This record gives sequence, C-alpha cells and structure tokens, in this order.
Amino acid sequence: MRSRTRLIMALTCFLTTGNPARAQDDPARSLLDPRLESLKRASSAWEGRRGPTRTVIDQVVIVPDVPTFLEAMTEWDSETWFPILIEDMELVPKFLRDFAPRRVVRFLPKISKPPAARLWDEAARAVEQSWLKSGERSPSAAPSQQGRILPKSLGSTPPGVVLSASTSESLAGAVALAAGRFQPLVRWETKSSGQDKPNMTEAVALARELEAVVAEVAPRHGTLGDDCDFLTLAADYPSRYNLTGKVVREGEAAFDDMIGRDFTTGKRWAFAGRLEGNAAQSVYRAMCSLFLQPSSALLFDAYSASDAPFQPYLMKAAAASASEMMKVETIASPNALLSAWHNALKASNPFSLVYINSRGTPTMFGIDRGEEGFWVDVPPTRPTVVIMNHSYSAAYPRDPKTLAGSWLAGGAYLYFGSLNEPYIQAFRTPSLVLSLLKDRIPIAAAVRLLPEENPAFGTPWRLHLLGDPLFRIDKRAHDRPRLEGPAVKAPWIVLQEKTAPSAKATEEDRLAWATTSTFLDAAANRRRDAVEQAVLKIRRASLSPASKLKFDGLLLDLWSLGLPKSLKAVAKIQEIPPKERSPRANESLLRSHVASIQMSMDKGNWPQAWAEWEAFVLSNADLPIKQGLTTRVGRISVRAGKGGQWKSLLEKGTRSRVPDAGLCCREELARLAKS
Repeated sequence: MRSRTRLIMALTCFLTTGNPARAQDDPARSLLDPRLESLKRASSAWEGRRGPTRTVIDQVVIVPDVPTFLEAMTEWDSETWFPILIEDMELVPKFLRDFAPRRVVRFLPKISKPPAARLWDEAARAVEQSWLKSGERSPSAAPSQQGRILPKSLGSTPPGVVLSASTSESLAGAVALAAGRFQPLVRWETKSSGQDKPNMTEAVALARELEAVVAEVAPRHGTLGDDCDFLTLAADYPSRYNLTGKVVREGEAAFDDMIGRDFTTGKRWAFAGRLEGNAAQSVYRAMCSLFLQPSSALLFDAYSASDAPFQPYLMKAAAASASEMMKVETIASPNALLSAWHNALKASNPFSLVYINSRGTPTMFGIDRGEEGFWVDVPPTRPTVVIMNHSYSAAYPRDPKTLAGSWLAGGAYLYFGSLNEPYIQAFRTPSLVLSLLKDRIPIAAAVRLLPEENPAFGTPWRLHLLGDPLFRIDKRAHDRPRLEGPAVKAPWIVLQEKTAPSAKATEEDRLAWATTSTFLDAAANRRRDAVEQAVLKIRRASLSPASKLKFDGLLLDLWSLGLPKSLKAVAKIQEIPPKERSPRANESLLRSHVASIQMSMDKGNWPQAWAEWEAFVLSNADLPIKQGLTTRVGRISVRAGKGGQWKSLLEKGTRSRVPDAGLCCREELARLAKS
C-alpha cells in the first residue's frame, strides 16, 4: 500500500508541476549524452543478448487458421526458421513482395482442431518446440513449462516477456514474437478489458499485478540491463487510464507507459509495446518485425523552422542518421503540402519507414499553408514502420477511420504516436530517435523518454507503441544468406504455376487459380496482366460467402498496386452491392476518390477536380471528411486564382437536395466571406 501511495504521489507531483507546454531547453542528441547513461549501459547488454543465431529457410508458409498456425510453428527450431502467415488476401501479398521468398508453401489444416480450452497449451507447446534443436523436437509432445520460463539453456536471450491471454485474438502473434525472440509466453488474465478506463489507483493496482506476474518468470527485473527490459502486451488489456481528481490534471494517459517502472522513483525497468489485431493481422505484424527491415524512409516535416519550440524536431537534422541506414526522401516546410504528400506516397506507400511531424486530431493532420490531410489521405502501404509526432494520432488505433488505425489496417506493422495531447516535448527528437535506431537500439527504447533526460515528460504519460518493442534496425543480421530448404511432403504443399482455367471452369476454380497466382507473382515481384484480367473477370455473385471475402481481398490487393490497376480495381469494387461491401472496400473507395481529386487539382484540371468533389459531397462519406475536403478544394482553388468559379459552384450547391452537400457549400461560402 505504501508503494502504491508513493507512486500516486509521484504521478501527482509530475502532473501538477510546471508548465507542460514549456519547451525543453536542451534535448539529448545522442547515446553519449550523460542523461542516457542507463540506456547506454543497457544497450551494451542487449547487443549481446540475441539468443541463438537462426538461419532463414527461403520460403513463406501460408496457413488457414490459428490451430494450423500453431502446428506449423513447431517446425521452427533453435537453428532454422521461416515466416508463417495466416491467409489474408490483403496482407499476405504485401509480405511476400518485401520478403521475396524462393518458394511459397501451404500447410494443410489440421483435421482435428484442439478445443478452445486447450488453445493456450497448444500455444505454449509451439513456443517451446521452436526453441529446441532439430533432433530434439517432438511435435506430439505435451506442453511442459519450458515455453513459459526464461530459456537459460539457450544462452543470452533477449530480455523480454510476452504477455497474452487464452482468449486473445492476438494470441497467435504473441506466439510468433515469443518463439521468434526467445521470450517466455506468459499468461496474464485480467478482469479489465481494453474497453475499460481505470482511474489512477486502479491502473497502479493493475501495473503491480503485471509486475508480480513478470517477477514469477524473471525475478531479476528491477533495472534496465537485467533479465526483463521489454514487455509485449498481446491481449485486450486496458490501454489508457484516467487522470482524475482534485490533485491532478484530468485526461487520459497510456497504461503501457505506466508499466515497467519503479513504483517509488518512476524510473524505467522495462519498455512496453502492444501487439493488436485479429489472428491474421497480429501474425503479419509479428512476422514483419521478425523477418523484414526498412530499406527506404520518408521524412515528412510540417514544422516551421521559425517556431522555436519545434526547432529541435526538424527532420533536416535527422536525415543524416536515416541516410546511413537506408534511402531517404525528405519533404519539409514550406513544401510539406498535400500535393507533395500524395506525389511521394502515391497510390500505395513505397517507403518502409515513414516519420511525420504534424499537428491535428485522431483523424486529421494539419500541414503547410493551412492544408489539412485526413485518414483518407493515408494510402495502403507496403510493410512499414510509422512514427508520428502529432497530437491524438494513436487515440483509436483499432478504428481504420483514424490516422494510426488507417496506417495499421493498410499494412503498417509498427506505429508510435500519442493517444492524447502530449505536447511536443513528450517526444524524443527525430534526430535522436534515428540516431538510436542506427545504433541498433530496440524501437521501444529508441522512441520513449527516460525520466533522467526529461523530468516532466519522462514519467508516465500519453505515448503509445503499437507493435514489437524489440524490433531493431540491423541490416547485417537480416542480410545473412538463406537456406534453400528441404524437400516437403504433406501436409506441406509447394505452390506451383498452373495453366489458367478454361472457359468452362467454375468461378471458384478461377478464384483458386487467381489466389495462387497472386501469391506467386508477389513472391517473384512481378505483375502479370493475365492474373489481373482473371481477377477482374470473376463473377462475384457466383461465389460462396467465404470466397466473396477472398475475392474482395484480391481486389484490394490489386487496388494497392497503383495506376492503372487501381482504377480497374476501384471500378470492380464499385460494382459490389453497397450492403455487401466490407468496411475495407468502402474505405478504399473513399481513399481513391480523394487521391483522384488531389491529382486533378495538381494537374490544373479544375473541371475534373470540381466534378469529383461534387460527387464526393453527394456520397455517403462521413460529414467531417466532406467538410474538410470542401475546405481543402476551396483553399487550393483560390490559391490557383479560381475563386470566382469556385464560389459560383458553391452557390449552386447550396440548393442541393442532399443535406450534407448543401451544408458543406454554405459553410465554405461563409469561410470565404471571412477570409
């Protein structure tokens, strides 16, 4: 009780001391800064704690469900491994294009699947089997406790713990990270859920409960550099808690930033990350973190050099560190405009790391010249890491109609941002973050402040890391030669090229061929017109409900490939009856429409841009997006000297029978009158 009281008092002192908006005068610039001494010492220990060196078998295995995934995971050992993905027609091709395996393999589903009550034991068995040498594996063996304790027999392994629950939809992803990084898979069942927002007292109690669970596995965990410095939460645990009461400022803070701290001093003993998503999504994010590395970066900076508090955060100073790791493109104020954003990110983001400075809300990011981007401006993406210095961007990461949610749903596997108003000083500067990543510091430790470097914001606050906290940029470790791999037999099936179906083939047969061909094309980094044409010719109405979902995923993958394929895919998605369209399909239509409007304005094709804008405000898109897009089109139209024509179009629009369209036009006319 005394420890809990001391922590609450420490938090209260932090939350009521000083002006949080005041700039930090001298932020740390490198790992050599004395304030980062504890991180420097710990990083030396982490560098030597990689665990056994595994060789990658040059294949990707695709499985249909979680039980089959767990069975396939038992084929990893302490010496070899390979990516395993749960079939998802949007995510699997993204991974295949980046990983480029020599072969793609299907693992047939288990005939008898374990009951839900045994799923946790099967998960633990998969982890412990993956740590054994090839000759020691016994896939039929009952689970012991080996996957749930520190694997000391494997030498110096990464100092992390993965916490999950038996009913977690992210359990499969938790297994992947535990097995892949030689971390214990620890069961933590809580009464609280992600929908809960505990108060500070309740949050402290929950944090103490978590530490007690960790202490059973890693008794030596109280400081950085010992047996547990990283926590991965992979279940529906609370993500935020309320700061309420007479003695503290009200608001919500990140639970993941409270945990892993000394209850008396507030100093860190661990850094946390959170793995979210359904089974296929969590496995995709885990496998990306384990097997892929960023090769290109976009640094998009809407902060002005004339604004003193933001000067340490300018991207130009960070580009040098980034360029030592990968190819870099920098877009900085005053050129950080939506035209530059869309030109760089294209129909599908080509960068594998995106670092953004902006201002805004969970759904909007403000940039130069008063322009505002929205979640619909976030394109689908190749597997990528996103870091966003911005208020509220990670407030609702499960909602694809927000910034973090849009990036994650579109293919990002790591995201760092704020779930509430953080103030810029809560973030480390991009220069420091990229310098630490260059020094192979795991991402959770690279992005999060220490109390020693910033007494105000290094204590529990509002920043959120979504993804594997142990991910690090280390091209040398990932560029080792791959093994060709042994011959396979059932239940393994190597995907092979087949002749396209005949005119008499069923739609299900066409879909099966198109699915296999899409996987093979993605693995070979090629785009065959024959596959595109086959997908577009499939009659969706003739497919079973499950096959319709797979077909829709093929269309979304085709859409993400860029022009002209995206236009054909969008036309096909529009043919789907509105009531049958998935949320992802509807979101893709909105994104495509917004990108097309921006492209038309960039080309000076104003009749086309205005016609597309008119169609958009008449659509069933959400009103805030219609309002924001109307303001955007208006500002750019006036800037181009087209204000008179734009005003005439708005006056006509005020007579629209569609309430949203009339409202948008009246509001824009009022804005123009004031400007």
